[in-house]
Order: sequence, then structure tokens, then C-alpha cells
Amino acid sequence: MNNIDEKIKIYIDFDIAGHEGRYVFSLDGIGEVPFEMYHKLGDQLGFGWTIEHRGTSLEIFNEMEGYRDDNFICNCINKIIGEEFVFEAI
Repeated sequence: MNNIDEKIKIYIDFDIAGHEGRYVFSLDGIGEVPFEMYHKLGDQLGFGWTIEHRGTSLEIFNEMEGYRDDNFICNCINKIIGEEFVFEAI
């Protein structure tokens, strides 16, 4: 895939309604986030972070309630995505 329009977009939001204090990660046009991506991201996040697979999305949060670190989250995502994805930053 050479055209950015053909790539799957990754979206991440923080603190949206119903997901207060959490990042919500989703893939445009994908019915379910692949478990391989879930596991790789969990490995990148490491200690202090929790990731929950919700089917169509992932919820990511820190053990310190409401803690936010956009740069860290973006760097972790960039390390695990393949060429078929394009990351729409926070």
C-alpha cells in the first residue's frame, strides 16, 4: 500500500464520555482490534499501565487515576504499528 488513503487509520482519544480518565484506541473500518496488536501494545506500555480489549476498541489507563501522557502513548503506538496503518495523533 503506497497511498495514505488506503491505510487503516488509528484513532486515540482521551477522557471521552463514558471513558473518563482513559485513552480509547480504535481502528477505522475494522470490526475488532486484533489481539496481536493488543498484546504488543500491552508489552510496550509496561508497568503501571492497564490495557483492556473491548472488541472494537482498546481502553488504556494508568494506575494513577486520570493520569495522562500523550507522548508516551503515541510513542508506544508508533512502535507497534505496521505499514498498513496510519496514526491520527491525539
